[in-house]
Amino acid sequence: MRVAIFHNAVSAEDSAADQDVLVQAAAVADALSRLGHDWARVACTLDLAAAKTQLAAACPDVVFNLVESLGGSDWMAGAAAALLDCLHLPYTGSSTEALVLTNHKLLAKQRLCQAGLPTPAWRTLDGPRTAAVGNRAEPVGDAGWSPGAVYVVKTFWEHASFDLDEHSLVRPSGEAELRQMLQEAGRRLRRPCFAERYIEGREFNLSVLASPRGPEALPPAEIDFSAFPPGKPRIVGRKAKWEESSFDFHNTPRRFDFPPADQPL
Repeated sequence: MRVAIFHNAVSAEDSAADQDVLVQAAAVADALSRLGHDWARVACTLDLAAAKTQLAAACPDVVFNLVESLGGSDWMAGAAAALLDCLHLPYTGSSTEALVLTNHKLLAKQRLCQAGLPTPAWRTLDGPRTAAVGNRAEPVGDAGWSPGAVYVVKTFWEHASFDLDEHSLVRPSGEAELRQMLQEAGRRLRRPCFAERYIEGREFNLSVLASPRGPEALPPAEIDFSAFPPGKPRIVGRKAKWEESSFDFHNTPRRFDFPPADQPL
């Protein structure tokens, strides 16, 4: 089988988070070689016409899609999948529609609300949001102000740890201050931002694979924050994922063993 390993183009100046896709591409190439398949790597940029030409030259039977962002934005990842759809090339991973919905945090949260699934309340600069529920529109997010509440300021899109650290947790004195915080974050990051209620508690990683028998859940993992000092927010932010010299990087391991008391979870 001929496989095109499709990934976003990166440079030496890009962040560790962006360059990580090269590690993934190398791992896929190694696995394909060991399995006896031919492969070619195709780097994608916002020049989709060039990507189309390179894919045609690779002449793949299937595309292993690793494109996570384009032009410095995760929001554009769906464009690569859309190109593959237009070329009628089968590819791995999520569909264009799924990438668009999941890479936009507010769209994803609205879909969760529509499905009746819990998600932390949120606020934007545009005021209360509504989502279609059946044949009616219902408010979603946080329609009222909660004095003393802690919020996490995030971008609408980009990966979950983008610019995320303890300073992202804010306790505004009122709606006016929260709006100012969102405006300042938007100007600094050059992306729209929203505030999501911070939920204190345990953090689990749950992965689901598609299989011929339906969705298959992998064993759960929990982030171990036991080394964090009192008062330090228990979040897995940018430092924990990408700064190898940081305290957070070395003190947020995952654990897979759970006591009997956790079995009901």
